[in-house]
Amino acid sequence: MFTIDELSVINMYAKSPLNKNQLLSSLKEVQPFIEDADMQNLVSTLIGKIERTSQNELQELNLTTIFDEF
Repeated sequence: MFTIDELSVINMYAKSPLNKNQLLSSLKEVQPFIEDADMQNLVSTLIGKIERTSQNELQELNLTTIFDEF
């Protein structure tokens, strides 16, 4: 569903408990300040994925072990 890079960005901007609207707001707020084209593309793609993901699906993400899996 989400790549390791996307999960890393989610982990940086998500607050506990994970809230879809808060996360989207945080990403959209920082997006205009991202200068790197690859990072800008990553965040744009991530915003689209989050918008299509339900709050329940987001809450099922286990962000504490994302780096253990790779």
